[in-house]
Amino acid sequence: PAHSLELPQALSGIAGRPHIRVPSTDAPQSSMAASVQASTRPFQVVVWGASGFTGRLVCEHLATSYQGRVKWAIAGRDVRKLEGVREELARNHPAVKDIPILVADANDSVAVGKVLSQTQCVLALVGPFALHGSNVVEQAVEQGTHYADITGEIPWVKRSMEKHHAKAKAKGVKVVHCCGYDSVPSDLGTLMMVEHCQKKLKKKVSQMYCLIGKGKAGISGGTIASGMNIFETEKSADLAAMGSDAYYLAGVHGRKGSDKPAPFTPKYLPEPKTWAGPFVMEGCNAKIVHLSNTLYPQGPYSQDFKYCEMLETGQGWSGWLAASAVSMATLGIGASFAFSPTRSLLKRVLPAPGT
Repeated sequence: PAHSLELPQALSGIAGRPHIRVPSTDAPQSSMAASVQASTRPFQVVVWGASGFTGRLVCEHLATSYQGRVKWAIAGRDVRKLEGVREELARNHPAVKDIPILVADANDSVAVGKVLSQTQCVLALVGPFALHGSNVVEQAVEQGTHYADITGEIPWVKRSMEKHHAKAKAKGVKVVHCCGYDSVPSDLGTLMMVEHCQKKLKKKVSQMYCLIGKGKAGISGGTIASGMNIFETEKSADLAAMGSDAYYLAGVHGRKGSDKPAPFTPKYLPEPKTWAGPFVMEGCNAKIVHLSNTLYPQGPYSQDFKYCEMLETGQGWSGWLAASAVSMATLGIGASFAFSPTRSLLKRVLPAPGT
């Protein structure tokens, strides 16, 4: 499992996330050679898409917490924008004023390969990934470079698994999709909870609830563009399968079970004793949780583990009314993304990619 393409999120140890070692008895010999080769590369991390909204945040984090500890570079297609990012970072972090800049267009696989051959790991931050990410993950596997991204585009993730899993495993390359809000809190939170129950209560968990409470957040232009692109480019049959199958990703590895996706209608959850409405990211997060369970067969999940992720709205009539409002809003947003005329209108008023 430690050399599978789609590692459980907890195994990545990227950007301060926990390191959890899983013994592997079938590590390919090529993985040792790949590690030796990677250790001779000039960079440990390359931030692909450093000039975008998330890219700038990642660069700020590296400059603040890892400068001098990690050899890193920034990459993208527009050298002027990348120089602007470097200059902006250098105002608060003078040590990054000479951080290397690597230039390549995501649509040029040869150029992408030349960039990725220089680093041990690439953080891919350019979406929509179905449009701009395929060459990057393909070249990461080809060049023996570990890969992590922030996509939430589940149909694209499934195609990536089907295309690259065998080769990535043979080469000892770790490819970890969905390392952003999709789906780190859900995936790691679930793992931490089921491990706690196993260690403290000596029990495996059969049903996990992830309830989203009150908070302040926004949606970046890249996330909006990715969501719209799914409706624009994916086949209706694939969208239907994704929406109805909790094991849409886990099924690539033969996993089946009795769990169902969370409903789009209000639901009373008896164990946590609250009404809940649909959470827009559940369609991604739940599938990653089940995938991690599949790739962690010795883990603390139960045999027919079930996962429910919804927006908590409270008890009583007020909780039901709030859940109903969330349901109607979610269905309205989905419908506006699904139809071309409303998508065109939304593109004019919603944040653009990179903002």
